[in-house]
Amino acid sequence: MRKFSNIIYLLYLMDFAIFFASFFVFNQIFQINLTTTLISSAVLPLSWLYVLWLKDFYTLTCEHFLKRIYYLFEGFIIVLIISGSLLLFFNFDKSYFIYLIITTLVSFSITTAWRALFYKYTNNLKAEKNVLIIGAGHSGQRLAQEITNHPELKLNIAGFVDDDQEKQNYVISGKKVLGASQNLDKIFEEHKINFVFLCITGKIKKTVLLELSKIINSNKNFKILKYTTAYEYITQKTPVKTNTADYFLTLVLQNKKPFYKIIKRLFDIYAASIIAILTSPIMLFVACSIKFADGGKIFYIQERIGKDGKPFKVYKFRTMIENADKEGMVDKGNTQDNRILPFCAIIRKARFDELPQMFNILKGEMSIVGPRPEFIEFVKEYEQKIPFYKFRHSVTPGWTGWAQINYGHCVNVDDIIEKLRYDFYYIKNRNIFWDFSILVKAVGMALSGRHS
Repeated sequence: MRKFSNIIYLLYLMDFAIFFASFFVFNQIFQINLTTTLISSAVLPLSWLYVLWLKDFYTLTCEHFLKRIYYLFEGFIIVLIISGSLLLFFNFDKSYFIYLIITTLVSFSITTAWRALFYKYTNNLKAEKNVLIIGAGHSGQRLAQEITNHPELKLNIAGFVDDDQEKQNYVISGKKVLGASQNLDKIFEEHKINFVFLCITGKIKKTVLLELSKIINSNKNFKILKYTTAYEYITQKTPVKTNTADYFLTLVLQNKKPFYKIIKRLFDIYAASIIAILTSPIMLFVACSIKFADGGKIFYIQERIGKDGKPFKVYKFRTMIENADKEGMVDKGNTQDNRILPFCAIIRKARFDELPQMFNILKGEMSIVGPRPEFIEFVKEYEQKIPFYKFRHSVTPGWTGWAQINYGHCVNVDDIIEKLRYDFYYIKNRNIFWDFSILVKAVGMALSGRHS
């Protein structure tokens, strides 16, 4: 994903050292047997790193420190459950519980202190990389705004280059248009450019290409990224309105991935089966509660658009009064709707109402991870207003997805476009490891009430 700074590798190294040292020291204190010592000191730290990676602890961020520490605590709780299950599988002993809890608490405390120092240091750092944006039009301005919105990437906009004489005095996001393409060599010398973002979405002039060629041949140490690539690196979503038909045709050809489709289907069946089994008591409780509340139907069936634009019926627990759709769209994406049954606000917040969709997944109509399926009438509207919206249906819709964990529920067209940027990014970059990480994040967010 985003790799503008190598400082992130320091986090991996220090975290592994903390985890390894914690396990090794406490193995000696508790006199754990040799087999368990070898497993816990070698395998478990890697498992811990993986869980924290799933929870985005190796992505630079500008979130509030206390919020990050709370998420870190969630990660350690997950790690504790995984570690406990693994150790107890080899040797069931009550002393292991004490051993694991103490090790986890100590590791968490040391990691919190280390992270506090790390964040304080990185927040005080000046921007590490100087960026030159070629093109001061809509795309260049949008990219500049996104860079400003992500200070954690430590990118400094040196300025803009544009051959349009009317834009020579522009100031965009506090940065000037430094000149035209014939001034590139001088601009590089003055501003020590590390990245060039080529934000010309139309035909690139020969003069621009020639000047860039001279800079490249001068062996200056910098990288050139086209607008779409730079935008994806910075935001982890794909621009919608500026992409061409050729871009989406390329994605279609790249995304055949027959082996991935087989693995993903097996993953869907396995994950849906496990989730259905583990949550069966919850589903039984929800079903009985709904029936007891008003004696109405337990399930609500909605027709949605699936892969290749084919409609299918999606299952949900009914959490609203019967015939709620007569007052408008059933799901407004909040828990304050007065049509919601009294006890169902919590169920909706934790996404338990969507557990019946495990059966859609087992039937092959949905996947665990993918773009959320939309209402038929909404799809017709979006296809008319949003370019290439149909491309969203080139993959199987998901129970959760990259857009859901980043943007949540939305109902107006502007929000749909923003959500679509995440969906397109997922379609372009999807792989089974990412699918698993999205699932873990989605479950964690749902259980903590953040999957809104």
